[in-house]
Amino acid sequence: MKHLLLVLISLLVAAASCFAQQETIRVATYSLLRFDSDDEARVAAFQSVVNGVTPDILICQDIISEDGADFFLNEVLDAEVFDRAVYIDREGQNDNMCFFRSDLFTCGNPVAIETDLRDVTVYPLSRINEPFLPVLYVATTYLKGSSGGANEQRRLGEVNEFLNYIDAEGLNAENILFGGVFNLYDSDEPVWAALHENELFKDPIETPGDWHDGEEFVAVHTQSTRTDQFGGGAPGGLDDRFDFIFITSTFDDEEGWMYVADSYTAYGNDGNHLNQAITEGENQAVPEEVAQALHDASDHLPVYMDISYVPTEIGEFTIRLHAGWNMISSPIQPIPADMESVWADVVDRNNLRLTKNDQGQFYAPGPGFNNMGDWVVTRAFQAKMTDVDELVVSGQFAPEDTPIDLREGWTLVPYLPEQRVAAPDAVAGIVDELILIKDFYGRFYRPDFGFSNMGALRRSQGYYVKMNAEAVLVWNVPEDGIRNVEDMTYSIPTHLLAPMPTGNNMSILITADKAGLLFGIGSEIGAFTPDGKCVGSAILNDDSPSGMAVWGDDPTTSIIEGAIEGETITFKVRDSATCLVFDPELDNPSIKYTTDGFELLTISGRTVPNKFMLDSPYPNPFNSSTNISFSIPEQQQTSLSILDISGRETISLIKQQLLAGSYQFSFKADDLPSGVYLVRLKAGQLTKTAKITLLK
Repeated sequence: MKHLLLVLISLLVAAASCFAQQETIRVATYSLLRFDSDDEARVAAFQSVVNGVTPDILICQDIISEDGADFFLNEVLDAEVFDRAVYIDREGQNDNMCFFRSDLFTCGNPVAIETDLRDVTVYPLSRINEPFLPVLYVATTYLKGSSGGANEQRRLGEVNEFLNYIDAEGLNAENILFGGVFNLYDSDEPVWAALHENELFKDPIETPGDWHDGEEFVAVHTQSTRTDQFGGGAPGGLDDRFDFIFITSTFDDEEGWMYVADSYTAYGNDGNHLNQAITEGENQAVPEEVAQALHDASDHLPVYMDISYVPTEIGEFTIRLHAGWNMISSPIQPIPADMESVWADVVDRNNLRLTKNDQGQFYAPGPGFNNMGDWVVTRAFQAKMTDVDELVVSGQFAPEDTPIDLREGWTLVPYLPEQRVAAPDAVAGIVDELILIKDFYGRFYRPDFGFSNMGALRRSQGYYVKMNAEAVLVWNVPEDGIRNVEDMTYSIPTHLLAPMPTGNNMSILITADKAGLLFGIGSEIGAFTPDGKCVGSAILNDDSPSGMAVWGDDPTTSIIEGAIEGETITFKVRDSATCLVFDPELDNPSIKYTTDGFELLTISGRTVPNKFMLDSPYPNPFNSSTNISFSIPEQQQTSLSILDISGRETISLIKQQLLAGSYQFSFKADDLPSGVYLVRLKAGQLTKTAKITLLK
């Protein structure tokens, strides 16, 4: 049976409401005794050993070929559970390899440090979905064997190459594990002193001495598992501590990666087999079949130790939630991170209807469905609420410069810096690949047009980012502070009213030359569906573009709030001076709604009709208000009024000079009794009337 691993997670509850997570990771080193792809006879023995050790990271030495590494991965381990690092093949020497849990870690490009005998290989391991956790640098080697001063100096030369690499790369303060076959006979060897110089490395169990045949060190011996020579391994029984895992002093800190006390183990050594085979008599450390597997698999025992991660910044962060849709994020990685735990308090108040990510996965507490997985600090989410509430996230703060992976196309991302920054400044590092970024309200930044109506980005909000290629986003906070943010204010339409955010929209960039002269400064523009529903609106700027979000329909409700996919959108302008709504003249009048789409809308003027018209008011009959549409082909002194059935003027609606165009007036009949009335339009010498019926 292949190796199945368990992740051991515990929660440490601290004072007040803060708590820290300890995730236990087991790291093991094992010399495989010239393992290659034809070693089928040893597979069962290695499986038994690995199942007993249960490593999350396994560094191995003495592998013959890349085929051998693949054979070990597929037959001894399980390629569905583990992955391996890139293989570095050095001609004339046996090689190293790092295997690791593929659901826990990714491995960067390994570095082979060449020595006069065998490489020291360094593997940088990063935790999946937790990019703010420090990288683990796992190094391994197989030093020169045999006793004597010349061999000790060769071992020192190999280790010094590694230490020089650490200095050159500035890794002295990083978390480094250095394991493998060191072939040290005692702690008086120069390798021991070199590793411990300036307290860079330490022996986790602090057990210096003369290990060879030393009775006081019987529990730490790792070679040999045998007394008979076979299969190329060394005989002699357990009498040497050749296999080590050294750790940097950073593992002694009270936060970050830490060594788990008393976890360092020479697996299978019960302290009762000095100069004996591991199988002689009863082995009190492992079952008989495992002792036999250790004996048959290799002449070295594996050594393992546990490390844990304790977050460095623990706190709480409150996200305020509106009724309806929200687009949210947190600068904290929640502990625990599963969606049910994160949302538990809000769910208890029956306020969460649905939360989803940008891949279509969602958590719906009502039916008890969740295919989202964990909350990840480098992603943002949408949440549909039944009422106003607050989500309190507890856990570890992510560094503000945490890298965020962006897909080609759309990615929903969090804003991590505490300082608010204008959108163009915040995304300066990815501007060459950036197509568009937009916020919850549909405000957006389009760098190729030099346009932004977003203002400052802030924590707790999510932002949709569209890229033309994969990239890594690190939010940029300018050293000279925030620019063009504090003075930015939002002008919100008050007459052409769009729906509340529905969870999806498209972006419209509107350009109108001299909009203030064409329509009056502060005029509003609205987007309308074929049935007359306003699904987006904006204020027209006088001498700069305007941005509009056109809202799509919310699929979680039974009513149609927004535009339907593929539906044609028309646009109308409400003149700020006359309060009349009219059709603008557009260069691209046939825009169709597309979720997350983008369109450029160019307004060149007012639509000029070719004749004088008064359209039939609608609705008619009406209860409280009706829309009156009319057209005048040239600039005229124009009046629009309501007459009673005998022709007496009751209300004057418009009496002023109007430019040529098609207009719409919304007439509210709050002060009139029920009855039949006449609408009269007069422009110059031309007059038209229409009958309306008011029913209350």
